[in-house]
Amino acid sequence: REHALEDHAALDLYLRSLCQITVQCPPSEAEAPFALATMDYYFRGTGHVRGGIGQLASGLVRATRRAGGSVVLANGVTGLSRTKKGWRVVTRRGELEARAVVANVLPQSLWDLTDTKRGDLPVSDALAEEVEDGWGAAMLYRVVQAPVDAPSGAHHLELIREPSAPFVEGNHLFCSFSGELDRRGVPDGYRTLTVSTHIPVRKLHALSLDEQGVYVASIQERMRETLRTCAPEWERDIAFELTASPRTFQRFTRRYVGYVGGIPRRAGWHNYRGFGPHAPLENLYLVGDTVFPGQSTFATAIGGVKLAAHVARSL
Repeated sequence: REHALEDHAALDLYLRSLCQITVQCPPSEAEAPFALATMDYYFRGTGHVRGGIGQLASGLVRATRRAGGSVVLANGVTGLSRTKKGWRVVTRRGELEARAVVANVLPQSLWDLTDTKRGDLPVSDALAEEVEDGWGAAMLYRVVQAPVDAPSGAHHLELIREPSAPFVEGNHLFCSFSGELDRRGVPDGYRTLTVSTHIPVRKLHALSLDEQGVYVASIQERMRETLRTCAPEWERDIAFELTASPRTFQRFTRRYVGYVGGIPRRAGWHNYRGFGPHAPLENLYLVGDTVFPGQSTFATAIGGVKLAAHVARSL
């Protein structure tokens, strides 16, 4: 309004797509400082990890071990209980004792781990409600032939098929293409492509299991149609495709019913109440995309470093 841009259709489209993929809601609903911060996104660019995000995970494991830490893989935690000295951590392969526990889970997962229910942990229960106002994702993972004029480096496309329709359910896509040097076993001249769109999880879980399958499949087909319409140059030769849905994220990453993307940063003071360490119970901390500053690899890294410093001081 201040600069007479309120009805500028192109700017509105740009900001709607930008906010949907970053603060997880339209600009009309967003908390202003968070939404304004995301406007740097296209100017600062994004980061790609050559070889895929798994390389980043492997690097973190190596760094933890070099620093004297112990990393135990494929050993899921099934329960947490208080002891005189801190916490007993029950795992698939036995029990561990800990002075403090940092849990990189959604707040809903604490109910099962600590044998509590909604309402018992007020601090994290409020976060859980905000998560449930958010999203899951439908995905396409592809190996595709690159167009002749494709950039040599990794890059992104944001695609909108119908600007007047909501930016969810395959109408709006975020696409990440690997660079030429990121081989990952693909044939010469081909790239990996990751495509995502938002799914309202509450809508999904209001359906029967059979209806959920039909609903997700229809979204993935709409994603393909949006790609064919908006980026046909990347549709000439699809060598491989895998799909994913909220159920995939629930199964393989243990995200509660498949929620991803963190908390939508809708307008309100609640966005600033989580500046400090988030401890639902004494010496039990939450970390990850639901804790300030929120979503993205960079944001969760900042949150993790801040929390690690706090826990080290407190112990």
